[in-house]
Amino acid sequence: MRDNKIKTPLNLLTASLLGVSAPSFAAVEHFELEEIVVTAQKREQSLQDIAMSVSAISEDALFNSGIDTAEDLKAIIPGLNIYSGNSPAATGIQLRGAGTGAADPTLEPSVGFFVDGVFMPRSLFGISDLVDVSQVEVLFGPQGTLYGKNTNAGVISVTTKKPSESFEALFEQTLGNDGLTDTKLALSDTINDELAYRVSSRLRKRDGVMGGEFDNSEYNQVDKQSYRGLLEWTAAENTLVRFSGYYSLEDSYGSSPDSYLDPTSNLSVLAQTLNGGVVENTDIDDREITNTFSKQNRVEVKGASVQVEHDFENVTFLSSTGWQQWDMESESDVDMTSIDIVKTTDRMQEDSFSQEFRLTSPGGETIDWVAGLFYFKSDLQRGDKDKTYAEIGDGFAPFAGAAAAILGGLDCTNPVNAATCGAGSAYLAFTPGASSTWEANYETESVAVFGQATYNFSEATNLTLGLRYGTEEKDFDFFTDTNLSGNPAQDIFIRALTGPNSGADSISDDGFNGMISLNHFVGDAMFYATVATGNKSGGFNGDAGLTPIDDREYDTEKTLSYEVGAKIDNLLDGRARINLAYYYTEYKDFQVTQFDVATVAFLVENAGRQVTQGIDIDAMVAVTPNLTMGAKISYLDARFRDYKEAGCHTDAAAPHNPDGTCDFSGKQMPFAPYWSGTVSADYVYPLSNGEMYFHSDIAYRGEHVADPTFAPYGTVDATTLVNVRMGWRADHWDLSLWGKNVTDETYSVNHTGHTIAQALGGGTQSSYWSWLNQPASYGATLRYSY
Repeated sequence: MRDNKIKTPLNLLTASLLGVSAPSFAAVEHFELEEIVVTAQKREQSLQDIAMSVSAISEDALFNSGIDTAEDLKAIIPGLNIYSGNSPAATGIQLRGAGTGAADPTLEPSVGFFVDGVFMPRSLFGISDLVDVSQVEVLFGPQGTLYGKNTNAGVISVTTKKPSESFEALFEQTLGNDGLTDTKLALSDTINDELAYRVSSRLRKRDGVMGGEFDNSEYNQVDKQSYRGLLEWTAAENTLVRFSGYYSLEDSYGSSPDSYLDPTSNLSVLAQTLNGGVVENTDIDDREITNTFSKQNRVEVKGASVQVEHDFENVTFLSSTGWQQWDMESESDVDMTSIDIVKTTDRMQEDSFSQEFRLTSPGGETIDWVAGLFYFKSDLQRGDKDKTYAEIGDGFAPFAGAAAAILGGLDCTNPVNAATCGAGSAYLAFTPGASSTWEANYETESVAVFGQATYNFSEATNLTLGLRYGTEEKDFDFFTDTNLSGNPAQDIFIRALTGPNSGADSISDDGFNGMISLNHFVGDAMFYATVATGNKSGGFNGDAGLTPIDDREYDTEKTLSYEVGAKIDNLLDGRARINLAYYYTEYKDFQVTQFDVATVAFLVENAGRQVTQGIDIDAMVAVTPNLTMGAKISYLDARFRDYKEAGCHTDAAAPHNPDGTCDFSGKQMPFAPYWSGTVSADYVYPLSNGEMYFHSDIAYRGEHVADPTFAPYGTVDATTLVNVRMGWRADHWDLSLWGKNVTDETYSVNHTGHTIAQALGGGTQSSYWSWLNQPASYGATLRYSY
């Protein structure tokens, strides 16, 4: 499809863009960049031949950059943002400014996560430690045709290693600061002519990187173990069967934010009264918190898949069956003070099953095509009506007298004064021993049929059309109740917050997604234009409050995206390449998570319209046979175009409505900096029957808002992170020293308001929680491979 060389003016232009002079290569021996092969369109293709924006990260690149989890990918891929909330399951993934917030872990993703082609229903699976990975592909923009629902912002596709043809073993041991130990093992071999296997494991531990102000406890620890096994069976000459299974367990004290408590808020004043005037939590960046108990997270994930691939004479058949099950229990000290006020235990569990049948043409013909059928079923439960969700601790008992003093001497513990106390009546809810229960159940079943075909007009020009039709049904029920204190005034307030409340509902939806793409080669430069649609399923809010069933439903989010781009390969005699893309994507009825003060809950609802547009640049050049450099640059303009009734901070810089909401129309969206980028360098030098190597990447993320309510404290300054690795490797050994965030930058990745401070009145709007980035880490890694 492509000529061997491109015209000289384009060589010179690209050399200028990359900061390299073309003549400087004239006297250097021939060397060139390696081809990158991806499976973004369900078949193996060169990255430079597919008409979409894709970032592919190899095993070596993951190792050099110190990518331990999928969440780390954001450090080397501009336009990708991944952040966690209070629960391990509450993870937000965004591409090009669009995606799912981290407040509600039951909310289905906007960025689909796939492991070896199997859909992971929750982002929780993907954030677990990456085990035995050969490549990660990040696909930008709607991928509704081939990947299905809930991929309207993009896809993260992880490919694990396959069995080797001869015996292979890997041992890797990493030691680092903060007590880090990371051990990886892998074995692979053929059993006989028909069977081959691969097994791998990873054990990772780290001490806490946040401390307790008073109790010297450690928080945000890591304690994970992950296992994966694969058996490959050549059942016949043209038939291959793969059986895979995986298991992971996280059992640690993690995911605690730093806390700022306004000294003038009622919660802070009462805490000071009980603690001899000590003011708590006034430094949001000190990585110290005040808790009455350590937060415990336990997440167990297990799953399996069976893939059967058979090559017929003119078509390949694939059957992919997947099953996943996970359970989570997460305890939280909600008030995050030294007083035992509120403790919650969030429980979630899910069983899901997927089945895909796919037919794929050989490729390289006049018409290349793929067609398939997809089925998915999920049963998700959050909470447990037979177990306590929230419980009021004994530490609040002394508040009665203190509350009366703070509120001007009025005794708010007397039911007669309940109405007069106003905001002070919130104290009545905090009765030692009072508790609530909660359960929400979600059932999802969907079926889809899809097809995509490429018509090759010539070696230089082709047109691709894709279409997917899907149907989906969802059933939902919930129950909340409160174990009351027996005090009528207290009971009124408690029930106003937590129930009893119950209900059930269901929705069904169907529709088409499609894409059309035209691309044309001029020499080794490919130019393309693509239009694609996507959707993100509607659903129900399952919060533990009094939200009535009629107000819990939200609708499907729909996407229309345009992208034009160029992929220019074999520049400077194969030493450089550059990929450019401009995109414009419109989201209608987009789903947004916002805090509802009335129900003290985060609710998902449909807003109006948002538009993201921007430019992506991805360039790489082999400067010398020993030095390779790369640059990824993203300019993003992501704005709310129609969002007139948004939940907002009282001091948000936006027009305020009489009901307390704001008009965010025209504002740049949260978590979406205008500029972001990464520059990387890899250098190798022969030494002692091996080679020295050096890697560094510098990631920049511009100023942005990290709070969906646009609170004044939600603005995050521009940040620059530096990761480095240097080492020596030979045939079997690899020893390296590394550092991540070596300049120890501290910034917030996510903000939320302090819900307990809000409930208790006073300076509520200034109190908030902040989830901080990982501090500087450094260590050494020894790897032996055979």
